[in-house]
Amino acid sequence: MAKKFTFTLENKRVAERIIMCDLSHLIIARKIGCEVTTLKRWLVRHRLIETETAKYLQATEVETRTRPCMQCGVDEEQPRNRYMCGRCRAQITRII
Repeated sequence: MAKKFTFTLENKRVAERIIMCDLSHLIIARKIGCEVTTLKRWLVRHRLIETETAKYLQATEVETRTRPCMQCGVDEEQPRNRYMCGRCRAQITRII
Protein backbone atom coordinates (compact mmCIF):
# COMPACT_ATOMS: atom_id res chain seq x y z
CA MET A 1 0.00 0.00 0.00
CA ALA A 2 1.22 3.49 -0.83
CA LYS A 3 2.46 5.94 1.75
CA LYS A 4 -0.20 8.41 2.96
CA PHE A 5 0.75 11.96 1.99
CA THR A 6 -1.04 15.13 3.08
CA PHE A 7 -0.43 18.40 1.29
CA THR A 8 0.04 21.39 3.55
CA LEU A 9 -0.12 25.10 2.88
CA GLU A 10 3.68 25.17 2.90
CA ASN A 11 3.75 22.43 0.22
CA LYS A 12 1.37 24.52 -1.88
CA ARG A 13 3.61 27.58 -1.60
CA VAL A 14 6.70 25.56 -2.55
CA ALA A 15 4.90 24.04 -5.55
CA GLU A 16 3.68 27.46 -6.73
CA ARG A 17 7.19 28.93 -6.52
CA ILE A 18 8.80 25.99 -8.33
CA ILE A 19 6.15 25.93 -11.08
CA MET A 20 6.91 29.57 -11.84
CA CYS A 21 10.57 28.57 -12.34
CA ASP A 22 9.52 25.97 -15.00
CA LEU A 23 11.07 22.98 -13.26
CA SER A 24 9.86 19.46 -14.00
CA HIS A 25 7.17 17.73 -11.98
CA LEU A 26 9.73 15.14 -10.88
CA ILE A 27 11.87 17.80 -9.22
CA ILE A 28 8.83 19.34 -7.51
CA ALA A 29 7.67 15.92 -6.28
CA ARG A 30 11.11 15.12 -4.84
CA LYS A 31 11.26 18.51 -3.12
CA ILE A 32 7.82 18.05 -1.52
CA GLY A 33 8.28 14.33 -0.84
CA CYS A 34 5.51 12.65 -2.84
CA GLU A 35 4.99 10.69 -6.06
CA VAL A 36 4.78 12.49 -9.42
CA THR A 37 1.24 11.27 -10.15
CA THR A 38 0.06 12.41 -6.71
CA LEU A 39 1.59 15.81 -7.34
CA LYS A 40 -0.05 16.14 -10.77
CA ARG A 41 -3.50 15.26 -9.39
CA TRP A 42 -3.04 17.76 -6.59
CA LEU A 43 -1.86 20.52 -8.95
CA VAL A 44 -4.86 19.96 -11.25
CA ARG A 45 -7.26 19.92 -8.29
CA HIS A 46 -5.92 23.28 -7.08
CA ARG A 47 -5.86 24.66 -10.63
CA LEU A 48 -2.12 25.32 -10.64
CA ILE A 49 -1.66 23.45 -13.93
CA GLU A 50 -3.91 22.53 -16.85
CA THR A 51 -3.77 19.09 -18.43
CA GLU A 52 -5.59 17.44 -21.31
CA THR A 53 -5.33 13.86 -20.11
CA ALA A 54 -8.47 12.20 -18.81
CA LYS A 55 -6.54 10.62 -15.92
CA TYR A 56 -6.31 13.91 -14.03
CA LEU A 57 -9.59 15.60 -14.98
CA GLN A 58 -11.99 16.62 -12.24
CA ALA A 59 -15.62 15.54 -12.30
CA THR A 60 -17.93 18.02 -13.97
CA GLU A 61 -21.07 19.32 -12.34
CA VAL A 62 -24.26 17.48 -13.24
CA GLU A 63 -27.02 19.54 -14.81
CA THR A 64 -30.09 19.45 -12.55
CA ARG A 65 -33.76 20.27 -12.98
CA THR A 66 -36.71 20.55 -10.63
CA ARG A 67 -39.46 18.15 -11.61
CA PRO A 68 -42.03 15.98 -9.83
CA CYS A 69 -41.22 12.37 -9.05
CA MET A 70 -43.11 9.93 -11.31
CA GLN A 71 -43.98 7.67 -8.41
CA CYS A 72 -44.74 9.91 -5.39
CA GLY A 73 -45.09 13.34 -7.06
CA VAL A 74 -42.69 15.24 -4.78
CA ASP A 75 -41.04 18.24 -6.48
CA GLU A 76 -37.31 17.74 -6.02
CA GLU A 77 -34.17 18.92 -7.78
CA GLN A 78 -32.80 15.93 -9.65
CA PRO A 79 -30.06 15.28 -12.21
CA ARG A 80 -31.15 15.54 -15.81
CA ASN A 81 -32.83 12.36 -17.16
CA ARG A 82 -33.76 11.11 -13.69
CA TYR A 83 -37.48 10.92 -13.13
CA MET A 84 -37.79 9.46 -9.61
CA CYS A 85 -36.64 10.90 -6.29
CA GLY A 86 -33.97 9.20 -4.19
CA ARG A 87 -36.45 7.59 -1.79
CA CYS A 88 -38.47 5.95 -4.60
CA ARG A 89 -35.30 4.80 -6.36
CA ALA A 90 -34.09 3.21 -3.10
CA GLN A 91 -37.40 1.37 -2.69
CA ILE A 92 -37.22 0.00 -6.22
CA THR A 93 -33.61 -1.16 -5.83
CA ARG A 94 -34.52 -2.93 -2.56
CA ILE A 95 -37.32 -4.79 -4.34
CA ILE A 96 -35.08 -5.91 -7.20
